[in-house]
Amino acid sequence: MADTSSDSRGATISTVADRAGVSVASVSRYLNGDPKVSVQMRHRIKNAIRETAYTPKAAARSLRGRSTRQISLVVEDIGNPAYVEAMRSLQELVHEHRLRLLVESTYGQLEKELKVVHDLAERYVDGVVLFSTGFAPRLIQELQTPAVPIVVIGSVPQDIVVDSVGADAGGGARRAVEHLRHQGCRRVGMVSGPQGTLPAKSRLEGFREGLADHANAPVVHATAFTREAGYLATMSLLDTGDRPDALLCANDQLAVGALNACLDRGLRVPEDVALVGMDNSRDATICRPQLTSVDLRFADRGRLAGQMLLDRIHGRYDGAPRRQSVYTDLVIRGSSTRS
Repeated sequence: MADTSSDSRGATISTVADRAGVSVASVSRYLNGDPKVSVQMRHRIKNAIRETAYTPKAAARSLRGRSTRQISLVVEDIGNPAYVEAMRSLQELVHEHRLRLLVESTYGQLEKELKVVHDLAERYVDGVVLFSTGFAPRLIQELQTPAVPIVVIGSVPQDIVVDSVGADAGGGARRAVEHLRHQGCRRVGMVSGPQGTLPAKSRLEGFREGLADHANAPVVHATAFTREAGYLATMSLLDTGDRPDALLCANDQLAVGALNACLDRGLRVPEDVALVGMDNSRDATICRPQLTSVDLRFADRGRLAGQMLLDRIHGRYDGAPRRQSVYTDLVIRGSSTRS
């Protein structure tokens, strides 16, 4: 295993990677004697090591190939109840195999996600379950050749070669809109997630599919998947003077923010504005009225991702990346039902 030890010039494995123009994971594979490293890449890394005078510690090299018996779960916001559901089911599975689960929060920042992937070259964990709402080119590049197995929970671009567990969020959004129309709602709007994120894109597409007159449907994009962002986005939508009589929110936290915004405007839920969230997290049941929500089955996906990861770690599967998806359900509660 390579480490980040430095000599008098302060060279680290990251220094070598930058000098060679390759990923940290590639340098780690070279140092660990991976035969899959190309001749050209070996030459570049060897030169970079010589130029930077980088020397891994012998003690670190002696740990090569040992199991850390640790799994990492990387999420955007550790306070999101949906992520907590995934964490609980993953932790149960990990404990069954006598492993430890480490949890990290990136707050949706690309640099923090990149750092997590870079650190994998140091082999402080045996594998990673990663939540990510966006895949910048730099992150895609790093995910192609990770030093340890990675499983992504969520939608991933077609060109990413990585195991993933998704959900039919678009179909769930479509069913939510159909439910609202069946309740007699005539002008259904949406509080979408941040533009440029994959969850926002898929849920907005499902929302539009559910509406025959989607061209006139009011849509506002929240700046984050949080209650505060949902409140502000809903306020801006209500202040346009063209108020919708129903709102689909891209997750439950946005829906709670939307609920509070409606109440602050003196609107009744669901009589004046019907609300539907997505996630079916604890947020859906602790507010009044309780939220109708699309169940994206985070607990199931957490355990499924863990099983896929353990298959890779223990060598039970070494084939092409697997993409699995779970079916979503609409759980109807008081925020959308009109008698």
